[in-house]
Amino acid sequence: MKKKRTASTPHKAPSAVIALLTDFGLEDPYVGTMKGVILSINPNARIVDISHYIQSHQILQGGYFLWSTCPFFPRGTVFLAVVDPGVGSRRKIIAVKSTNHVFLAPDNGLLNLVLSHQKIVEVVQVDPLKTKDLILQEVSSTFHGRDIFAPLAAHLSLGRRIQSFGERVRLDHIPSSFVNAKSGTSKPLVIHVDHFGNLVSNISGTLANAIQMLAVGKALVNRWTQNYDDAPDKTPCMIVGSGGLIEIVVKKDHAAKLLGAAVGMPVTIYWS
Repeated sequence: MKKKRTASTPHKAPSAVIALLTDFGLEDPYVGTMKGVILSINPNARIVDISHYIQSHQILQGGYFLWSTCPFFPRGTVFLAVVDPGVGSRRKIIAVKSTNHVFLAPDNGLLNLVLSHQKIVEVVQVDPLKTKDLILQEVSSTFHGRDIFAPLAAHLSLGRRIQSFGERVRLDHIPSSFVNAKSGTSKPLVIHVDHFGNLVSNISGTLANAIQMLAVGKALVNRWTQNYDDAPDKTPCMIVGSGGLIEIVVKKDHAAKLLGAAVGMPVTIYWS
């Protein structure tokens, strides 16, 4: 016999995963506040932190984090990404539905890698009038992560469709930010420095056989290695990393410090 739902057996809300990515760090209460807003709307939400240590305002680095992690999350995950140097300005907010996930972010290029590499079903520009009953009543000019993004992500985790947020928009062709051909238009850059000091570039590993040497700042890197252990000591080497991008590494040392490199620094390619 089917059990009748009563006041003592409340309906359980959906429990979609919400994956958070910001440049807020963890020293301040910003991330915790966003989580509090989400859980106030959907107490069953499962919140996963991708990272809160994107370098301040580094949109391409944030986009790389989204691109590299989203394939490993369960279907239906809501990705809430706030790297938002234009907060409080006229910049727009977009919600994107792909075949497997939903993304919510400022319309500042943060989703470009996802948009150029995922199968996109729908893109909506968030309309403040259509969402005014969903977001916080008082919206600050400096903390849209709390006042707008967090409540909208919570409602998405409850099953609300992005169509209710605003009007659908057409996207023009978005070129990849990766260097994947000799004649490509994307500029080679350091897009991330990981915990170990490895320099992650935006150069596709498919070009490895065509690359003789990379230059970062005044340093020239002309050795390839198959793994970290095979690299000579104290010698910068090139390697194809787990994300399929070319990285510059130093065995048991910090490549970024040794080479004076940082996120956003240009890389010069010397072709074979």
